[in-house]
Amino acid sequence: MFYSGGTPELFACNKINRKEKDRRILNTKINSIGKTARFYAAGKFYVPGSSGNYSGLAIGETAWNNIVGVQFVGATDYKHYYTFPEGTYLVNINLFANLEASTSNVLGVALKIEVDDKAIANPWFRMIDSYQSIFYPVIISGSKLKVTMYSGKTIEIVNNANLSYIDFMRLN
Repeated sequence: MFYSGGTPELFACNKINRKEKDRRILNTKINSIGKTARFYAAGKFYVPGSSGNYSGLAIGETAWNNIVGVQFVGATDYKHYYTFPEGTYLVNINLFANLEASTSNVLGVALKIEVDDKAIANPWFRMIDSYQSIFYPVIISGSKLKVTMYSGKTIEIVNNANLSYIDFMRLN
């Protein structure tokens, strides 16, 4: 009998190695389900009021990271993003913002959420007073996430691991 991969022993060995590799990949994926990561704003930063431009969110300090391969990537245009192993994730975005306390104006704020360089959500929020959270959960599938913000006025994002953060939870 002729085996194109060499001897019958080599063919059997390659088949076993392939199965072992597949088993390891599956185990890694199974062991990642339910793992979490949190990135937060280590220092306060300002999202400038603009006429249509979205600003990057400086939320890149690691509070914890139990998902191998999830990382924050700082971009030169301040449109920072996150990369992670291909999969489905629950992402919780929480931004604790300080609007000037003296103002009584309602402020509109929008988040642009992009996965693998495609916009998937653009939720709007209204802030009426100082120190309010903007919270948005979203389920994403892919390997790259970018979250940017638009604001009609300059607002301060408060630094705190429990107030201004982006959480990831691996779902598959």
